[in-house]
Amino acid sequence: RTRAQIRGQSENPMVEATRTFQVSTLGGRTFDVSVPGGSTVGELWEECSRVSGLGILVVLVSEEGAGLDNPSAALPAGSTLSIVVENPEWTVCEAALEILRKAMPRAGRGSADVLQQYCLGRCRIMGSFPANLWTEDPRLAVFMDYQHYSLCEYEVLELTLIDGAGRHHQLIGVINSGVTGSNIGFVGPIYLRPSFKEVGGILSYGDTESKWDITDASWYKAPASVPPCNSKLSGGPNAQSPLENHLSCALSMAFFGGID
Repeated sequence: RTRAQIRGQSENPMVEATRTFQVSTLGGRTFDVSVPGGSTVGELWEECSRVSGLGILVVLVSEEGAGLDNPSAALPAGSTLSIVVENPEWTVCEAALEILRKAMPRAGRGSADVLQQYCLGRCRIMGSFPANLWTEDPRLAVFMDYQHYSLCEYEVLELTLIDGAGRHHQLIGVINSGVTGSNIGFVGPIYLRPSFKEVGGILSYGDTESKWDITDASWYKAPASVPPCNSKLSGGPNAQSPLENHLSCALSMAFFGGID
């Protein structure tokens, strides 16, 4: 059973027992999705993802044309939805694309109270691939004079930041975790969904440390307070802005299941 179905076991006379939505794709396919009336947008998205078989690369649009991008929000008032399938193929390497196309909604890492404390949503590793399948990453190329691509791999990460406006920003990281014993930090780009625009990345810096190189922060509003991340690999001590610290927290949660 899905989380939405489990939630439906609790009875609230003020909430409809079940809400059914007619969902259509841009290709003309139509199907129905039913969730308990007290569900959230995030639970509705998970059910649409599961029923459609389209995985995580979908965006829900209400019948008023608004993107439903806040997973904790209540269900929309209308009964019809549209699904827009994200297309990251122009920015993301093919090896990462294969993982993204097969990824399905799964629970992220971390307890609810820790996620709330650090203003995080779902953070997890969705899959990995050998670094020799993507040798065009300029951030990693500088280390290959004394390492070999076959000795390290990239992880494809789902990172979710909840900013000061309450918006849930979903990002995809394609992060190389380096070679054990090489003293290399994390390396790789991050992409902002649903456009999959590259908004920066993380670089190896110093001895087994990392630092962020953010090229676009216009989408982000800092929360009132996010505790510092002390993970050197995740770039926490080298963070130069609230966004960089927040990203370090998300990266540490996805990789290590906690925040140092």
